[in-house]
Amino acid sequence: MPRSVREKFTGPIYQTHVVQADQHAAFAAAKTALADMGFHFTGGGPNQGHLTALNDILPANDVRPAQQISLDVRIGVSDQGTEISAVFMQLTEDSFDRHPGMATSKEIDSNGIYENYFQHIDQALIAAGVTPNPDAKKPAPHAPVPAK
Repeated sequence: MPRSVREKFTGPIYQTHVVQADQHAAFAAAKTALADMGFHFTGGGPNQGHLTALNDILPANDVRPAQQISLDVRIGVSDQGTEISAVFMQLTEDSFDRHPGMATSKEIDSNGIYENYFQHIDQALIAAGVTPNPDAKKPAPHAPVPAK
């Protein structure tokens, strides 16, 4: 089943990264990594195990509609450590004359943004004096997990 059709039934697929840090340290690192990537924290907290963020709006021009990227992060404890699950969504305002103020969203499934975000999280943990995983200088392996 194509990814966009599957999303309508199951929701987006989160990419997961496991770190050897407690949930509060993982949340702080995930929040710190936002600024490094040009995102702005919009909500969530360490006790909720949830974080949301948006980057700046890329204005529309003659060849492209206005765009923005949203980030939804879930942080929880697993058998391997603390799981940080993230999904990036591209928000696009397609047509002002058809549906003014309405945007469509599409999951960003792979373009390096996940690896970049997880590297920034590892760097933030290292800066805080926490070793995120045995091989913290490289991105940790991650695999897609279905939305909960």
